[in-house]
Amino acid sequence: VMSKWQAKQPKIDIEALKAIPIGELMPEKAKRRYGNKEIFLCPLHEEGTPSFQWDKKKNKFYCFGCRRHGSSIDLYMQLNNMDFKTAIRAMK
Repeated sequence: VMSKWQAKQPKIDIEALKAIPIGELMPEKAKRRYGNKEIFLCPLHEEGTPSFQWDKKKNKFYCFGCRRHGSSIDLYMQLNNMDFKTAIRAMK
């Protein structure tokens, strides 16, 4: 049984949000490209050498500098200092 609050909330397609290409969320263009991977300066910390890697096939990121990783939702949350619920509402 759904509560009145649950019934009024529009459904958010989490998988569609995870499918947003991480490259579209990046503030700068890729510095290097290697097959299915693109390398960027990490937007999550200051650095001089690109260490942020986006695996386009999996649509996941990993930064070798700050060790942060995840999906497009995770990146959006970290870039905008938001919790999960706030981020998915803002992304839709």
